[in-house]
Amino acid sequence: MTVAAGRTDNIKLELLVTEALAEWLPERLEALGVPGASVGVTTRNGLLWAKAYGRRERGNEGEVSPETLFCIRSLTKSITALGVLVAVQEGLLDLDTPVVRYAPDCLPQTRYGEQPEHHVTLRHLLANRAGFTHDEPPGNADAEAPGHFERRIAAISRSWFRFPVGLRYAYSNLHFDLAGYIVQVAAGMPFAKYMMEAVLKPLGMHDTTYDWRQVANSANLARGHAPDGTLQRVGIPEGPSAGVYSNVPDMSRFFRFHLDGGRPAATPLLNEDLMAEYRRVQFPHPGQRAGYCLGILRQRVSDTYSLCHSGGGHGYQTQQIIYPELGFAVVLLTNLDGHGLTVGPLQQLLDDIVREQLGPEPATDALPSQAVRLTDDDPRIQAVLGRYWEGGDWVVEQHDGKTLLRTESRTAAPLVFYEDAGALVAMRKPTELLRFAPGERGAPPMLLRTDLRLHGCDYRVLNGAFQGREGPNRSEWSRFCGDYDILWQDKPIDTVHVHVRNGYLYFDDRECTEHEPGLFFTCDGEAIDFRGSTLTAANMILRKR
Repeated sequence: MTVAAGRTDNIKLELLVTEALAEWLPERLEALGVPGASVGVTTRNGLLWAKAYGRRERGNEGEVSPETLFCIRSLTKSITALGVLVAVQEGLLDLDTPVVRYAPDCLPQTRYGEQPEHHVTLRHLLANRAGFTHDEPPGNADAEAPGHFERRIAAISRSWFRFPVGLRYAYSNLHFDLAGYIVQVAAGMPFAKYMMEAVLKPLGMHDTTYDWRQVANSANLARGHAPDGTLQRVGIPEGPSAGVYSNVPDMSRFFRFHLDGGRPAATPLLNEDLMAEYRRVQFPHPGQRAGYCLGILRQRVSDTYSLCHSGGGHGYQTQQIIYPELGFAVVLLTNLDGHGLTVGPLQQLLDDIVREQLGPEPATDALPSQAVRLTDDDPRIQAVLGRYWEGGDWVVEQHDGKTLLRTESRTAAPLVFYEDAGALVAMRKPTELLRFAPGERGAPPMLLRTDLRLHGCDYRVLNGAFQGREGPNRSEWSRFCGDYDILWQDKPIDTVHVHVRNGYLYFDDRECTEHEPGLFFTCDGEAIDFRGSTLTAANMILRKR
């Protein structure tokens, strides 16, 4: 790494970032109606710059300060992963031992015919590769009720695996909640207490807590606001995955741990090997060097990298972005959910500054020299024609003898296919490689897209092939068809349309397969359960209109 060699260049970057945030952020917060926010820039020397905006609660006089506490939501995962690694270093746990050794009977049900209890490890959980759905079944949303955390873990066994263990990345709060519970079992003390003693105190994060009860009556707490302005409860149901309360100065101390290579002050919290594991992309696909590590996302920026995570829900949206080699980090905490500022715009602002100073990312070679070009009439290409889903369909189709990829924007681009060491791959543009993976262990085929400039990888699952596709069209499915509200905390958050198309049941645009009467799975593995009196989709309640 050469770009961070000059300290003068780093100082210039830090000042450019600070000036850009001071100019860019206030007008966007106002335009989006964010009640309050706190932002900070950290260097290896500590908190360089902090600024607070707005109110702790809409309509009240209390102003946000840098010390104001916010729920940091999924930034919690990065801290929880550190706690698990500390427990590994202490000999309490092992990253690669099946988790049933620590917590029997806490795994979801599976339809894949494997024995997940033999495969799921802490590494899978912290890398979001265990295949769980995102959240627990309904009925345990009150985080303020005694025994909530233990009931949340017990409820995992009533949910279903979305994917076979280790097959692919799939984001899940339950991965981290189970990892936290395993720490609690191994340490013989409440998870929040272990994290306080093993991680937060050594890092000097004295205002930070996993226990919402410690902040509920704080005079300097920013209350979370739903998109409609409704105040949210202080109690957060997802403790190890999304329940930490913290502030800018304490997050700055966590960032210094990363910027100093794992050493708060002079004391190493993690040894070098575990620190490297923490920040290494886990289970990478060919050509992938950016992606989810252990509780944190690694992304390529210019000739260096960032470690980042965003968070949202229960009235908050947050973002952390750390540039370890460049020596600075940024955090933004807000008390309004749904505004989207922390999902992409903030990181784009910072990454653009880095690229302006250090240059763009160089692209790597797309294919090895032994890759063989295929003609469009090759039967292997015919077999992968179809729709591929991840929040919307990409369609691989043929017109006039040419194979095309049509994206959600409806634009179509030609694909050039190759055989690469037995794998079917395609190029849409010089910086993008598409790899078609056959169905594995009962899961549907996938399309893996690798960005050859950023080295990241994302997934799409087959959502209906074009060859021989006529489903069973069972008459009893008619009673499931109709429009439904999806409820979250008893409030509608979305609507879906269930219907039959080409003989298959569809949940909006996702094709479903019936596992047993009334129990379906979408193409991307979510359980749609019409059995019983409580209808659910991905563990959220469905209410028929």
